[in-house]
Amino acid sequence: MNTHDNKPDGKIYELRTLADIYKLPSIEHIRRCLSEVCEVVLTTRAATDALIAAVKETSPELAVTIPSEAVEFPEVLHWCDDGNGSIELNFDHDGRTLLTISNRPDAK
Repeated sequence: MNTHDNKPDGKIYELRTLADIYKLPSIEHIRRCLSEVCEVVLTTRAATDALIAAVKETSPELAVTIPSEAVEFPEVLHWCDDGNGSIELNFDHDGRTLLTISNRPDAK
């Protein structure tokens, strides 16, 4: 493992625990990984909060909550160190993708 090569390497890393992130090849790999993972968590939470707020605004008579188990994060994350910082979130229900949010300008 070359700890001096800080450039994106295009590899896909399987992450199960924080220890897997710690074992990435360099501090810059760790920074890129945590930045992208953090963005996923924050964007998911913001989308969930916005959904609840929208429902409450349109139907104030409803007591809306989204249980924490309704938002499922994978037990294994496959992070690609491609250096482009792209994040894509899929909101699925019953095996179907209902909504995709992406920070990529070329996303459809």
